[in-house]
Amino acid sequence: ELNVSGEIGPVRAVGGLFYLADNNFYLQEYNFKLGIFPLPPGTILHFTANNNNTRSKAAFADLTVDLTERFRLIGGIRLSKDTQRIEQDNYFQLNIGGNALPRTSTCPVPSNEVSWSSTTPRVGAQFDLASNANVYATFSKGFKAGGFNAFACNNVFNPEKVTAYEGGVKSRLFDNMLTLNASAFYYDYTNLQISQVIGLSRIITNAAGAKVKGFELEAALRPDDNWTINGNMSLLDAEYSNFSNVDSLNTAAGLQNLRGNRLNNAPKFSGNLGVAYRTDEMSFGRITGRVDASYRSTQYFREFNTALDSQPGYALLNLALIWDSPDDNYRVRLYANNVTNKAVIGQLQSSDQFGARYVTWAAPRQIGAEVRAKF
Repeated sequence: ELNVSGEIGPVRAVGGLFYLADNNFYLQEYNFKLGIFPLPPGTILHFTANNNNTRSKAAFADLTVDLTERFRLIGGIRLSKDTQRIEQDNYFQLNIGGNALPRTSTCPVPSNEVSWSSTTPRVGAQFDLASNANVYATFSKGFKAGGFNAFACNNVFNPEKVTAYEGGVKSRLFDNMLTLNASAFYYDYTNLQISQVIGLSRIITNAAGAKVKGFELEAALRPDDNWTINGNMSLLDAEYSNFSNVDSLNTAAGLQNLRGNRLNNAPKFSGNLGVAYRTDEMSFGRITGRVDASYRSTQYFREFNTALDSQPGYALLNLALIWDSPDDNYRVRLYANNVTNKAVIGQLQSSDQFGARYVTWAAPRQIGAEVRAKF
């Protein structure tokens, strides 16, 4: 990436060029010695993506224009082109009576290439209410390149695009004792990229449309040199607006219209609150005690929004006790995370091959110590 920046009168500008060359090799092979229905024992499933090459290039510019001492306009644009190429060697090999049969290719077109171009603008305005507070509003578009699913034959997923609107206020109040920021946003997605496991392989597919409306509030209060209180909260209304899909764990339901279902990993409410007390300087250093509590409402890990696809709302409590040496060169931190030992699903996926869901659990209660030293 090459950047050039400068100022001319009331205009501040930055421009640049970007280039990425990424080369990957993927191999996934299953040797089913006991077989897997309907394949006999000794079956081999083999997936190779040779020379999975990505090339991305872009040019961009961004301007800030001070119309007055308190009011400024923001504008920018990015022009990008992404190209992806893949060479695949996918096959299965049966074993009958202990004899391996010839390989059967499952990818008749061994190489393929796709490319996409994108123009993504950004415009906005910012107004200083005072020296320590401003309001802002922005409109922007975003682009995430598509690509090939390496373990499915010539399976392409499309670029994800978003149109975003955001406005808010940033402030430092009461002689910088309180930092208070708030923002509201609306995101309109096209071809939202989501991850699924089909058969034995993870693939990315596209939801035709999704909309996200939200509000965020963050605050930090430091009434004196000892106490610090900080917190934030997020309200989300995130749903699929245009998406139909078949649940591989419930094929009898057929093609389901998922309009109105909540997006994956998008709880309606999340927030945390932290309180810390730091002692005055003493001959042996300073002691800080900290308590952090967080809460996240129900979230779904799959777009079908069934109870088995969800993690119900939960709260977590973390504690910490910290010693800092007088010269700040040494620190000892004792901590206890997830004090109540709450069992929380961190990730959930499904496999139609096995007709089951599988999860990764978030960390259980952890008690430990950290020692840091500066040299």
